[in-house]
Amino acid sequence: MSYLHIRVDDTEKKNAEKVYKELGMTLSQATRLFLNQSVAVGGLPFDVKIQSKKASQEDK
Repeated sequence: MSYLHIRVDDTEKKNAEKVYKELGMTLSQATRLFLNQSVAVGGLPFDVKIQSKKASQEDK
């Protein structure tokens, strides 16, 4: 087994832990799920898009 060390903002970590607690899992379990899904789909397990300046201005 390997260890994964990452640095995140304290507030960001606490907020994520609250979300995952509501889902019945720990941050470590959620991280393992993310890694497993990344391997299963061959990339990020969600869409990543760059929003155009025009679209972001229309949202305002």
